[in-house]
Amino acid sequence: MFGPRTDPGLIPRSMADLLKKLEDKKKTSENKWTWTATCTMVEIYCNAVFDLLQPPELKTVMKKGKTVERLVKPSVKIRCDVAEESRSGANTDDGSGNKMSDSLSAAEYEEKMKELIRDSMRLKRNKPAEKSNVFKTKAFDVRLEGAAMRSVESYADIEAILNEGNANRTTKATKMNDTSSRSHCVFSIVIRQENADTKEVLLSKVNLVDLAGSERQNKSKPSDVKESVAINLSLEALNRCIDALSDSEARHVPYRNSTLTWLLQDCLGGTAKVIALNTLYSVRLYFVSLPFGHWYLVRLR
Repeated sequence: MFGPRTDPGLIPRSMADLLKKLEDKKKTSENKWTWTATCTMVEIYCNAVFDLLQPPELKTVMKKGKTVERLVKPSVKIRCDVAEESRSGANTDDGSGNKMSDSLSAAEYEEKMKELIRDSMRLKRNKPAEKSNVFKTKAFDVRLEGAAMRSVESYADIEAILNEGNANRTTKATKMNDTSSRSHCVFSIVIRQENADTKEVLLSKVNLVDLAGSERQNKSKPSDVKESVAINLSLEALNRCIDALSDSEARHVPYRNSTLTWLLQDCLGGTAKVIALNTLYSVRLYFVSLPFGHWYLVRLR
């Protein structure tokens, strides 16, 4: 999704193309159309949101009964307001009022995972033959309180933000990857365009998400099982939301089941458009995970 400067990934290339289109529109309109843009970059680690564009803070914490000082990333709160409703009867609760917490034990995470899978398969079996529009749901305004917002005027600004954010991401070595990301990363850009003559204003938001890959613990052998379980659990929660959105008979969309889906709800519902990509590696070590990645994307269709 990111890649080195010599071979940029999807996010840098898409941002470069987006800014080029904005500048082209400004030139062809003889500067009648102007634009401004702000960016945020956060990571979701073990179901908690942390800002990647603020330096870690030195805090005193308890570890194994001892008081130690450690660098802690600034936390971010998610605020969501319902903007409008496009389908009656939709409910964003998960039906039980439960919300996953990063304080759950590994056993509780596993049980929650099994519950999500059972409910997801139930939705699949009960789907009508013809799918409804996956984007018919409520529209939301999701805000990140406490997250740094950076103004951008050129691709150089975007590149600096991506480099700073990537340097602060949580990565650890596993048996399958020496620099495995242990969190989901969400890069968001909000663009405001205004026509000087007509005073027309266009607002748009793009979320570019680098999802941590699902893991089989017996293959990757992560140092912290809780991280691996949290990743798999949030991915299944995302799939469950897609299932509910595409089911015309679903009475609620379980955004609250995961911090990931709660944060991304404004780009999953309403008039949003979603594109999912799966990265494939032609290395024998990764062959065992290819069917699972394909199976996940098929369920997202």
